[in-house]
Amino acid sequence: MENQNQNSGRRHRENSASTSSSSRRSLKRKLDEEFGDDRGRIGGESPPDSHQDLVREVRTQVEILDSAFSSNEQDRASAKRAIHVLSELAKNEDIVNVIVDCAAVPVLVKHLQAPPPVREGESGPRPYEHEVEKGSAFTLGLLAIKPEHQQLIVDAGALPHLVDLLKRHSYSPHSRAVNGVIRRAADAITNLAHENSSIKTRVRIEGGIPPLVELLEFADPKVQRAAAGALRTLAFKNDENKNQIVECNALPTLILMLRSEDAAIHYEAVGVIGNLVHSSPNIKKEVLAAGALQPVIGLLSSCCSESQREAALLLGQFAATDSDCKVHIVQRGAVPPLIEMLQSPDAQLKEMSAFALGRLAQDTHNQAGIAHSGGIVPLLKLLESKNGSLQHNAAFALYGLADNEDNVADLIRVGGVQKLQDGEFIVQPTRDCVAKTLKRLEEKIHGRVLSHLLYMMRVGEKNVQRRVALALAHLCSPDDQRTIFIDNNGLGLLLELLESTNPKHQRESSMALCSHVLNSLLVNAVYLGEQYVNNPTLSDVTFLVEGKRFYAHRICLLASSDAFRAMFDGGYRERDAKDIEIPNIRWDVFELMMRYIYTGSVDVNLDIAQDLLRAADQYLLEGLKRLCEYTIAQDISAENVSLMFELSEAFNALSLRHACILFTLEKFDKLCIMPWYPQLIQRILPETRNYFVRMLTRPIHAELRRSNKYFYDQITLICLHALMHIVGGKNLGWNGLESSKLGSTSDIGNEEFDWVELEADLYHWTKVLRPVQWYPGHIAKTEKELKDQLKLMDVVIEVRDARIPMSTSHPQMDSWLGNRKRIIVLNREDMISTADRNAWASYYARQGTKVVFSNGQLGMGTMKLNRRLAEVNYHVLQLVDMFAVYRPSLPYIYFKEKLVHQSNSLDSVGRRGKVRAGIVGYPNVGKSSLINRWVRFGKDLELLDSPGIIPMRINDQSAAIKLAICDDIGERSYDVTEVAAILVQMLARLPAAGNKALRDRYKIETDGRVGKIFVQKLALQLFNGDTHQAAFRILSDFRKGKFGWVALERPPRATDELIFEGKAYEYELTGPHSVEEMHILYHLQGPISEMDNLHYYCGCIQVIAVSVYKI
Repeated sequence: MENQNQNSGRRHRENSASTSSSSRRSLKRKLDEEFGDDRGRIGGESPPDSHQDLVREVRTQVEILDSAFSSNEQDRASAKRAIHVLSELAKNEDIVNVIVDCAAVPVLVKHLQAPPPVREGESGPRPYEHEVEKGSAFTLGLLAIKPEHQQLIVDAGALPHLVDLLKRHSYSPHSRAVNGVIRRAADAITNLAHENSSIKTRVRIEGGIPPLVELLEFADPKVQRAAAGALRTLAFKNDENKNQIVECNALPTLILMLRSEDAAIHYEAVGVIGNLVHSSPNIKKEVLAAGALQPVIGLLSSCCSESQREAALLLGQFAATDSDCKVHIVQRGAVPPLIEMLQSPDAQLKEMSAFALGRLAQDTHNQAGIAHSGGIVPLLKLLESKNGSLQHNAAFALYGLADNEDNVADLIRVGGVQKLQDGEFIVQPTRDCVAKTLKRLEEKIHGRVLSHLLYMMRVGEKNVQRRVALALAHLCSPDDQRTIFIDNNGLGLLLELLESTNPKHQRESSMALCSHVLNSLLVNAVYLGEQYVNNPTLSDVTFLVEGKRFYAHRICLLASSDAFRAMFDGGYRERDAKDIEIPNIRWDVFELMMRYIYTGSVDVNLDIAQDLLRAADQYLLEGLKRLCEYTIAQDISAENVSLMFELSEAFNALSLRHACILFTLEKFDKLCIMPWYPQLIQRILPETRNYFVRMLTRPIHAELRRSNKYFYDQITLICLHALMHIVGGKNLGWNGLESSKLGSTSDIGNEEFDWVELEADLYHWTKVLRPVQWYPGHIAKTEKELKDQLKLMDVVIEVRDARIPMSTSHPQMDSWLGNRKRIIVLNREDMISTADRNAWASYYARQGTKVVFSNGQLGMGTMKLNRRLAEVNYHVLQLVDMFAVYRPSLPYIYFKEKLVHQSNSLDSVGRRGKVRAGIVGYPNVGKSSLINRWVRFGKDLELLDSPGIIPMRINDQSAAIKLAICDDIGERSYDVTEVAAILVQMLARLPAAGNKALRDRYKIETDGRVGKIFVQKLALQLFNGDTHQAAFRILSDFRKGKFGWVALERPPRATDELIFEGKAYEYELTGPHSVEEMHILYHLQGPISEMDNLHYYCGCIQVIAVSVYKI
């Protein structure tokens, strides 16, 4: 946001700094003034009638100049006349090219110097002394208006002669002719150097800056102005030139010129100083130390609007980073004229005034003063502008003012909240700035601010009361709703507006009543009742479910959940659609969900509870979720507790998750003998820890500890004993338990860094943040398309982010893939260390999963992926033949359907065909770049494209934060500042980065373990307090690898498994195993059915594939 504000000043500086186009073209106007008498004496030539006549005329004058370079009076008069004709023609830009093409530049450059005397040793004045040189410099200046001619003139040797002309002031300082030639030389240098960095440097090398600085003290004000204009151009975006101008002691004279009553002089002076301080903090300090501040503030009241504009821009630059300077600017009286300029008809003047006020408003001491001086109303008015830069500067200034509690009531009193909400903002940064302003106001609505607003709502004028009620409806805390809307009649004010005949009032009231803040108060009012379920009466939206129509009412849906509010209030196409398709929910489930929305209650049967839970989670219906969770929890058993816990994770069912945890601990003796129990415990351990932390820190438990400490300690020890037994795999005695360090990581591994502890900390950090979520409607349709495509795939290439392989794995991908072969591609391997790469390679090798590391941008890894895919292609087809040997009695088509999933691996008669491969993964992990680099496939392979897919809802907020950090999800779904703060805390703990990396990068001594403080300090240091820009910088630096090779995840502890159709059997893979060994292992589990026989043979083939063929 601060960068955008800076860009406004930068654009203006670029447009006006280096002698604006208008000042360059004013040379033609000066020609009329300067050469008016000459025209009377010499007479102007009539314009040529044709191009040929024009060329003939120009060549004639060029020949005269070429032959008349002497001190002879006749030659000098001819040269002056010829130069005058050329300068008259050069006023027309269409003729400039003709003049240059006729070789006028070399002869004009030649006449910049005095010709040799007629007689050797003669030293008297020459005829037309300085006049010919002045005309030549002026004409070259006109030709240089076109950028393509600038270098040509310089290459012809013009600069040394022009610099010499600047030094002629010592000849006769009071001569009108001398003054004219000096001024024309300065103007020519100005036009030659305009937006040409190399020529600016050449001017300095030729020694042009010192004489220009001297000319600032020249007696003729026109010469002063011309010299300042040249210095202004030379200083823009050229640090060496800036430094030399300052070293030549130009600042004192320039500051004196700021006080000149001649508007043309102080305009050029403020322009020079503006270009000197632009992006040069050291020069800015020198300028302020030299006493420029007060004269610049004085120029805000100048009669010249251009000087006002430049002064406002310069004050904004002075106020960029120096907090003390911000205060001094306000103390010295800058605010009233700046606010007056906001109401000027000149758009640029308003923009620069808003720019300066925006910078000043970032200081706490200035915010109340700007508001008290009347700055709020004109700034709000500027939000209606169609000028994007002007709009943004006004929004940024209001963002600063909103930081002061004393301004909140004033903003709300004049309808500021409504203008911020209803404004049509042109660029996204402005919309972001406005959103942050509203968020800042929301954070201030408490304590004395709320008391003041409630007082206004009681005793203020009717319009003020209504504005306060509308603002509080959107901004207040849920804890204050009853006080505001019931005790202080805020609800009555909103309903009055709703009853109004004014459409604007009705709309504002409707938005307020439908806002999320009031939902808890109005929830009973929007339970329309059983009679409106699927009733077309007053229906304003229709859902299409399994081809059937379901009639609904937006007011009821808006009040029910954030998902429907996102659907209808966000930027989705459903917002204005009459018919909305629901692709992934059965009719009976959808009808039951809608019945709950309309009535607030519903009977949930066990046979539909899981489907209903999924729908409730998708549409964020927490009450319905709790009903479903309660029903499902009654059915938890030793056989299904693992599946139930998976269900609770998939749909963020916290109550069901806690029920599974308690059941697991209560039934320890019964469950511990199950082969899959250690894996289950590993999965539930983080949530178990969090559950006990919450339980033990509740006030009731604190009281329990005080009243019955011995009993409580015994219960705690029993729970911890059970957990240690489960996790560690050994039964600790009481002494061992008491002496063990519960925080030790020795059981986890020998690494110095504890990744498990980092994950636990990350979980706690994310608990207090706003959840990362998005509207799930469109994702459901994409998910359905992907599952349909997966049915056609034999081999799936799953692309993940190498920095966060676990977080970029779709939680439902395993269940969707079934027995299909999978190759995991870890993209962006260039952003992780070799140790991280080896750790993940070992992890997947233990699992028997093929993994390829790649860098999709550079094409690294694609050849290895081709080889892996060729191996899988060959062995999938080999397995088809192997199955016939191991189990010939089963129908061949049945195996085909089970193992190859009706793919092209077999044709209609069981012969080999092509193997279909598909690429899946999150949208931003690099699938496209990988596909673009992947240019070659085997003849037996067919590539299927698939859409990028993300979960309809992210239940693991730790994973969501990591996705946000790595830019694998859209920025609109999370708060950039919060994510950056978490990243800082992670980097501070990771050995690959640490506090040192943060200090080295940003030169901040703050401990990175407190991320928000670090972001705030970085904002103050680099972005004038804008935490959003500071946060974006941190995230951008991480994504570009500025902190080195940093992975945010390491593999979990792995237990080698063999998987038979969803059944996990712990088994040590020490080498290849025969089918007979697998047969013995499998039949140890007891009697099996014919279907289990099929599972067994599929498992045998999979074991052979893993252990023998390494696929």
